[in-house]
Amino acid sequence: MTFADRLVSPFRPASGPPPHTLGSFMRWALADSWVGIAFASVFASIAGAMDALTALLLGMVIDSAIAAGPEAYFSSSNIVLILVAIGFFLAFRPFI
Repeated sequence: MTFADRLVSPFRPASGPPPHTLGSFMRWALADSWVGIAFASVFASIAGAMDALTALLLGMVIDSAIAAGPEAYFSSSNIVLILVAIGFFLAFRPFI
């Protein structure tokens, strides 16, 4: 049994007949899957935040490259940004 199989039990018998109102029916139908839904929601939010942070960081690198020009880009003021970008793309983002 995998981790995902323990989060949602699709073959568990129903606790009764389905209710007639929409909200009650949703609670009845998703009764054993709230932990899986919460787990997926948290990780989808983290993935979305990583994508937004990726766009922000790439925008910062491009803006600094345009502002500095090609001959002065690797100056001491841009080295920190370059190291942060390298650390983010090679270590932090793959880890998350």
